[in-house]
Amino acid sequence: MFKKFGSKSDVTHTQTCTIRFLDDAEPMKVTYEAGVSGQWVLDYVCKDLNIMEKDYFGLRYIDKEKQRHWLDPLRSAYKQLRGINPPVLCFRVKFYPEDPMKLQEEITRFFLFLQLRRDLHHGRLLCAPNDANLLAAYVIQSEVGDYDPEDHEDGYISKFKMLPNQSDVVDEKIAEIHKTLSGRVPAQVEREFLQKVYTMETYGVDPHSVKDQKGNQIYLGTTYLGVVTFMGTKRTHLFQWDNVDKIAYDGKMFILHIIFHEGSNGDIGATKRKKHIVGFKCSGVAACKHLWRCAIVQQSFFTLSKSSEAKKFKSGGGFFKRSSKYRFSGRCQREVLEDTISRPQPQINRSLSNPSFLKSYKRISNQSLPSNLHNTAPSKENNVLTELYEKIVTTPSPEADNLLETTLETTTTIPEENEVTIAEGTTYKPDETERVTPEPPNMEIDRDQADGDKDDDTILGNHIDETMDATAASETEAMTTAVEDQIVTSKVGIEEANPKTVETNEVKSVGGMSCLCALLLSIFFTLVFMCVAVYVLFESELQQDFIIDLREIPQIALVKEVYYVPFKEYAEQKIFEFIKP
Repeated sequence: MFKKFGSKSDVTHTQTCTIRFLDDAEPMKVTYEAGVSGQWVLDYVCKDLNIMEKDYFGLRYIDKEKQRHWLDPLRSAYKQLRGINPPVLCFRVKFYPEDPMKLQEEITRFFLFLQLRRDLHHGRLLCAPNDANLLAAYVIQSEVGDYDPEDHEDGYISKFKMLPNQSDVVDEKIAEIHKTLSGRVPAQVEREFLQKVYTMETYGVDPHSVKDQKGNQIYLGTTYLGVVTFMGTKRTHLFQWDNVDKIAYDGKMFILHIIFHEGSNGDIGATKRKKHIVGFKCSGVAACKHLWRCAIVQQSFFTLSKSSEAKKFKSGGGFFKRSSKYRFSGRCQREVLEDTISRPQPQINRSLSNPSFLKSYKRISNQSLPSNLHNTAPSKENNVLTELYEKIVTTPSPEADNLLETTLETTTTIPEENEVTIAEGTTYKPDETERVTPEPPNMEIDRDQADGDKDDDTILGNHIDETMDATAASETEAMTTAVEDQIVTSKVGIEEANPKTVETNEVKSVGGMSCLCALLLSIFFTLVFMCVAVYVLFESELQQDFIIDLREIPQIALVKEVYYVPFKEYAEQKIFEFIKP
């Protein structure tokens, strides 16, 4: 009559999701059963793309609340995408390698190049204008080949959208640089692109919108170096992974426990170990949990020597509130680099982001048609484009170009995911219309949510107390006293535009009442448990072996005779006197 939750019959259910690719080629449909894990879906996509170094990539999706997530490789893909209509997964680079030149295969560098090209277009890869123009010229050379006045008329750069603030003046500068790159094949310019990019401060940064202790809007990201923060056009902080002792979150608060060393005044060369707790306020609980998971996997991937050393992280819990647990899965970077790939370099079929340049694309060293690489059976739309391409290459004419543009405009596509985009100007600030997580209308602490009824100082104070307890258990008393004197509390409460003291006191009182209620409930349940245990031992007629053994323990018998029996007789006497005076 009733179906057991999570029963094996769920395996018979199937789900079809759409996979979007970095080159915006035609999406691929993947159908799988309910018991399939997220790792199986990623392996299937990487096999289709002929990628062996698949540990650097991941699949990303957006839930019903417009919050981005990485597909968990250990959990069921069916359960993670259930309720999302239509289910769409985006193939993206999850771990940006420390040095792209250490990648073993050219095809891996090619997909990294595609990801960084997207980052440059959406403004996540922020750099100086001259560097941006050079990178854009590399992209043009990779896509259309050498400059040719016959094919590349004035304004041809404007048909390619590569920079967030691309103007006519910028297009002219890119065109001038493009003319100087003649003779370079796509693989060469892509390699020069990567060599230029991976030394930049914003390389590999996936920005998350947070607020600092002053209430300023900043952007926080994780890279192979550690946790970085940006305000305006500058990198304000870099917390290296070696100095990050603990990563936690509590409600909307993302918390880092930083360990650093300073020279001692008395002894030259000696250092004192200090701790610093830094907190950042996220826009919501879901966004904070996502940031916490991203930081954990990034730290584990780039710092572990072996994936077997990965430990389970736990955070976000409290009284009557379930904590979040997460463990890194997969191989770490060191294991990936040590693994040897013994196969010939696979062929790379490059596709154009602007098909109107199909005529000039034939001059690129690899002369394959820029067709869909991700489906074994080409669709009708691809067949039409292939026929048009052959006509254009053999007998180019204006009528063929117009027919091609008309066909491309009528081609149906799936809407692109919400990218974190940089607005106009050089400030590292995502566009308000394309945030990762929608900004709530009121940024005050939500008293109706279990994760939001603590104020920021209380949350950080709890983490400081935990740090002090751990230090006292692991170090000597003198060292503990030194750490207590030097520990710094970073106040990260959000200051509203017009802060009110009455509202702040009210929030703090609500937090105090919650702690008092939790304490009283704990005492109540403890007393109830003790009463039940006493009744079972001394009054019940249960004859189970373990209960009989407990009753025969001398200490238990002594407690019964010395304390329980006199207290029972005294209580019975008082109750009898109260009922019948």
